[in-house]
Amino acid sequence: MPLNYKEFVNALAVVRKYQKQITQHHMEDSQKLDSVSLYATVSRDTNIRSSKLSKRTLHIMNEEGLIDIFQGAVGGFGVPFLKED
Repeated sequence: MPLNYKEFVNALAVVRKYQKQITQHHMEDSQKLDSVSLYATVSRDTNIRSSKLSKRTLHIMNEEGLIDIFQGAVGGFGVPFLKED
């Protein structure tokens, strides 16, 4: 449904008001995300099979030779092509 000019002007005013608040919202949300980590129970030494990755993802990564799911650790994800020969 198309907007008329008056609706457009009103919507634009709302966007301009929010533009002033978006920096504050971003900062607040970033602080919340920093304080609660999804991977808080996983360390660099955690076995890859104990990670939060799905079994399917682990299986595919193992088949493609990207990781060794039997010996690899989560800390190895920082390095491309993690499987050691």
